[in-house]
Amino acid sequence: MNDDTVLPPPPPGGPGDGASHLGPPRFDPYTGQPLAPPPEAPRFDPYTGRPLAPASEAPRFDPDTGQPLSPPSTPGMPPASNGHRAPRSPRRKGLIIAGFLAAVCLLSAGGAAAVILSKPSAEDKAHDQLKADQKTCHEAVDPTLDALATVDSRLDVGLTMADYSELVGAASVERNRLDEDAVKGIDFCESAVEGIDAALFSYSLTASSWNDCIFESSCDPDTDLDLSETWADDSETMDAITQALEDGEPIDPDSDVGQRIDLVSSLDGIFEDS
Repeated sequence: MNDDTVLPPPPPGGPGDGASHLGPPRFDPYTGQPLAPPPEAPRFDPYTGRPLAPASEAPRFDPDTGQPLSPPSTPGMPPASNGHRAPRSPRRKGLIIAGFLAAVCLLSAGGAAAVILSKPSAEDKAHDQLKADQKTCHEAVDPTLDALATVDSRLDVGLTMADYSELVGAASVERNRLDEDAVKGIDFCESAVEGIDAALFSYSLTASSWNDCIFESSCDPDTDLDLSETWADDSETMDAITQALEDGEPIDPDSDVGQRIDLVSSLDGIFEDS
């Protein structure tokens, strides 16, 4: 045999094989069942003396590409990783960039929307001003308005002349306490005060007529004096005042109530001049 002859590898179990120590299979002398082979003997690198990995852990290679394969994973454990991540595909990179840009746009739009929402419009300012004026007006006129409303409601169930005069006098006291400076410049509130003055003037004039009829021998309040129409007009005036405060709009000067207010204001001016 010359030096170029290639010898075949030794058979398993022969000299130089890591499994040569295993020997022939062994069997249990009592049951006849084959016994597990003894653990594989450790192997060492003949040059460095360092222990070698067991044969079961030897690296494996893909037969088609020649690339190393990941070692098989142990049941219940996550697959082994070689420490390298697979490169992202261009499509995945594009999706990540698009998502980032979309998030930036949403944040920018949200900030702009917040700025827009935080800035009140002219309509919002007008609404807030109206609410503030209504609050100021109610604080000023409600005591007088409540006193007149008491007169109006008591007339529905009947009153004596004495009780009627007392209620009208209490409403007049509240009117004198009304702070006109607080409502100056609030058009609907100034209109409501004019309505209050008209209703109070009418109630007071009715009280005088009723009192005169009682003390006049030729006048019978039950047959000669009918004040129901006048009191109905006064009740209508009270409703118009309440509506003006609720709507924030002055009483319509062309309405029946508006004309009565204008008439009473003219008579009041005449009495002040006389």
